[in-house]
Amino acid sequence: MKKILTFSFAIFFTSCVNNSEAKFWLNGDLSDGDYIQWSGDNTLANEMIFFGINHNYNFERAKALTFFETALKYDPSLFGPHVMIASLVFPDSEKQKYHVKKAKELVVDNNETSKLFVSLLDLEKKPGWPFYTDEANKIWSKMRDIEPKGKLIHFYYAFSLTELEEQISAFEELKDELIENNLQLSMVPAINNVLAYLYYDNGKKDKSKLLFDDYIKNYTEGYNPYDSMGEYFMKEGDLEESLKYYQKAVQNFPYGNGAIQSVREIREKLNN
Repeated sequence: MKKILTFSFAIFFTSCVNNSEAKFWLNGDLSDGDYIQWSGDNTLANEMIFFGINHNYNFERAKALTFFETALKYDPSLFGPHVMIASLVFPDSEKQKYHVKKAKELVVDNNETSKLFVSLLDLEKKPGWPFYTDEANKIWSKMRDIEPKGKLIHFYYAFSLTELEEQISAFEELKDELIENNLQLSMVPAINNVLAYLYYDNGKKDKSKLLFDDYIKNYTEGYNPYDSMGEYFMKEGDLEESLKYYQKAVQNFPYGNGAIQSVREIREKLNN
């Protein structure tokens, strides 16, 4: 029975991923660049990383954590999942310290871009650690210099910029590049989510709303699109509409603590 379940599991996940896209994301079929060396020899581990990265882009961190942990069960030699897990678990916990230590041990024989990626874990632990801080921007910039084609590098580089207009420009550039080259299109909804927040902060609420709508349309099965739209209506003072979207987020993922808390808070306000 165990062998049958494992085989079925492999078929299920392989069927869910466009193989060429997964390889591109994980750099498994790219030998002409100095990308972060995410992948190994185990196909299931590589696909777990692919899903983990996608969920992390979409701020579905509970799901991302599960996929990264599963990747290490299939291939304990990978350093990338350790970096991601360290960024997701409780700060300064023994678990975080363990994954920081393992990432550093396992990256020793990898390329310079991979080592720079792991070096993010040495940054001061403050909001945005380890990916979104000013210090992180310096490291992402070095990584972009080494491998300008890296899409994950571009994404987090854009996030680590400090000026709002610069962030918008960098994310728009990345989105255009993906669409024009028909590459990694599953990344586009996540970029639209980020841009929606950035445009809202820039006072362009109509554009923000359109991007949140597009996010839902193109990532219907996720829970973060509805969480994001719930936050949009919350900011706009429309509690009833906000509640509808937060409830949909909980429906799609019953363990989303942020959405669950928002539902409780909105119901209390509406009942008072």
